[in-house]
Amino acid sequence: MNKNVKLSLKGLVAGLLAMSAVAQAGSETYQYPWWGNPYAYTSVRDCTWTFITSYGGSWGSQFLYESVGACPWTDMQVNHPAGANYANVVLIN
Repeated sequence: MNKNVKLSLKGLVAGLLAMSAVAQAGSETYQYPWWGNPYAYTSVRDCTWTFITSYGGSWGSQFLYESVGACPWTDMQVNHPAGANYANVVLIN
């Protein structure tokens, strides 16, 4: 087998492995009431969350979290569109 074919096969295998890893990672989104307090979301979907930081602007607010202990998700975002009475909670693994 010539060198170019070997390199192409290695690249193909590496690409397939990378795509597989991305396909296994994912997220789930739920709607929760908007409580306006980042510490109100530290117990969501049977997991405990540590509040990391928040962002905000005229578009709304976003709270970011990391899971603590056994949890199928590693990160969580609480996204609140300005003026809404709900928040979109995104769980990421």
